[in-house]
Amino acid sequence: MFPNAKFILMIRDGRAVVHSMIKRQVPVGGFNRSDPEQSLSQWNRTISQMYKQCVSLGSEICLMHEKFIGKEIKLSPHEFSTSQVKKKLNKEALKSWVGFYSQDLLEKMTEIAPMLNILGYDTASATPEYDKLPRI
Repeated sequence: MFPNAKFILMIRDGRAVVHSMIKRQVPVGGFNRSDPEQSLSQWNRTISQMYKQCVSLGSEICLMHEKFIGKEIKLSPHEFSTSQVKKKLNKEALKSWVGFYSQDLLEKMTEIAPMLNILGYDTASATPEYDKLPRI
């Protein structure tokens, strides 16, 4: 239907995603906002599926979104996160989850959300360093 379509998978640290959904009470199907562990596990399943689909499409379909916004990529002014998507890396929101999760949950993070490690996030560190993430 759209032969020239491009697909963009924008990935945010799952710990930040779940923290934001819980703190802001954003309803997302399949996520239990009263259960951080379940939500992290659901984030992992969802991102894993999307990541596999992108890998199967191939790297020539991937874009660096921040270079194309306003040119080839049009964003809806009604989308909840449009203002944040325009930023190359929204560091303000990324680290907001630090101090939110229990130590017990942090120690199980690799088991609950293995995609974090696959994507280059350091689940062993309590202080994320997003500038050091690999380009995938």
